[in-house]
Amino acid sequence: MTSRILSLNSELYFLFLSTDQKRCGAIEHGVDTFGESLKDKMEQIVQSLSNETRDIHRTAEEISSRLQAFKGSDMTSWCNDNLDESLKRVEETMEQYSKIKETTDKILSFCTAFGVETPNFDNIARLEEELKPFSCHWELFKEYRFQLDVIARADWIRFRSNLVALEDFCATWESKIEQRAGNAPELLAKHIYAELQSIRNALPALKYCIGSSFKDAHWVEFLQGRLNLPKTVRLENLCCSHLLQCLEKIAEHDFLDFVKRLNSR
Repeated sequence: MTSRILSLNSELYFLFLSTDQKRCGAIEHGVDTFGESLKDKMEQIVQSLSNETRDIHRTAEEISSRLQAFKGSDMTSWCNDNLDESLKRVEETMEQYSKIKETTDKILSFCTAFGVETPNFDNIARLEEELKPFSCHWELFKEYRFQLDVIARADWIRFRSNLVALEDFCATWESKIEQRAGNAPELLAKHIYAELQSIRNALPALKYCIGSSFKDAHWVEFLQGRLNLPKTVRLENLCCSHLLQCLEKIAEHDFLDFVKRLNSR
C-alpha cells in the first residue's frame, strides 16, 4: 500500500515538473517575442525621429533663408497691402518656428528617457537667437500700424480739431525707434521714419485743412480739384485715411499756399 502511494506521488511530481517546464517555456517564448516586438517598435520610433529631425533641419533652413530675405528687402516703397502681407508672413514664420521648437523639445525628451542618441539641434538654438529680436521688432511695427490705422479710420470732421494727436503720434514713435537705434531692423526703422516724416511735412498745411468755414464749393475744389479724390468723397464721409494717402501732395509748398488762399476766400 505504501509503495503504491509513493509511486503515485512520483508520477504526480514528474507530471508537475513537466507542466511547469512547459509553462516556463511558454513564458520564455512570450518574453522573447515581446522583446523582439519591442526592439522592432523602438527601431520604427528611432527611424521616425530621424525623419522628423531631418524635416526640422529643412524647415529651419527655410525659416533662416526667409529671415535673411526680410532683412534685405526694401519697405520704403511698399503699399499697405504689401505690408499686411509681410506681417502675415512674419506671423506664419513665427508659428512655424514654434511648431518645430515644440517637436524638437519632444524629441530631446524622448531621447533622454529611452537612452537614444540625441540629435544635434545647434542650428535651432542659433535660429531662436536670430528670431527673438526679429519677432520683437515686427511686433513693434504691428503696434505702430495698428495705432496709425486707428487715426486713419477717424472721421475728419471729428479729428480735424485735434491735430495735436498727429504731432504726439509722430513724437511717440520717433522716440520708440530712437530707443532701439542699432537694434531695430534697418528696413523697419527706415519705413517708420519715412512715414513719420511725411506726416510732419504735411502738418503745416493740414492745419489749414480744418475747413470750418468752407462751403461745398471749397470742399470740391480741395478734395477733387487738388487732391484728385473720387467725387463720392465729401466732407460727411471724409476720413483721415483720405488725407494720409495724399501726404506727398499736401506737403508740397504750393499746396500750403493753395489752402491759405482757400481759407481767405
